[in-house]
Amino acid sequence: DLMLQKNTGKLTGWVAYAWAKAPRSLAKGDEWITYPSVHNREHDLNVVANYRLSGKWNFSATYIYATGTPYTEVKSAYILGENGIVMYEKHNGSRYPALTRLDVAATYQLPRYRAIEHSVKFSIYNATFAENPIAYAYNHAKGNIVYKRPVCLFSTAVPSVSYFMHF
Repeated sequence: DLMLQKNTGKLTGWVAYAWAKAPRSLAKGDEWITYPSVHNREHDLNVVANYRLSGKWNFSATYIYATGTPYTEVKSAYILGENGIVMYEKHNGSRYPALTRLDVAATYQLPRYRAIEHSVKFSIYNATFAENPIAYAYNHAKGNIVYKRPVCLFSTAVPSVSYFMHF
C-alpha cells in the first residue's frame, strides 16, 4: 500500500494505491490446486480531490481504478431437450474488465440558523458513464446458440441532491 495525502490549502486530497493477491488453495486428490479468490483485485487506485472555492462552496471528485475481479468463464453450453448443460473453464481463471469510475460533487454551505449548520450537496455518481460489468448473463437464442452479455449495475450517471444538517 502507498498513500500520498495533502491536508492544507484550498486543494486537499489523496492518492492511494494498493497491490495485493489473494490466492486460494484446494486439495484435489494428491495435488493442490491454487486459484485467485473472488475478492482478488491485484491493483487498486483511488484519487480523491477536494477544492474549497469559498466559505460557501466546496467541490470534490473521486476517481477509482481497480483490476477486474476473477470469475469462472463458461466454456460451452448445450441445450438437450429442456435441460441446459454447461461446461466451465478453470475456476476463477478469467477476469472482468477493470473497474473505472468518476464521482463528482458540489456542496453549498447554507447560512447558519441558530446552532444548526446545514448544506446542500449536488453529486453525480459514475459521471463518465463507465460500464463496469458485475456479471455475465448467458442467454439462449434461436438455433441453440448461447451468447454472453455483460450485466452492469450502473452504466449511466446517477445524479443526486442531499441535504445535511448538523446540530
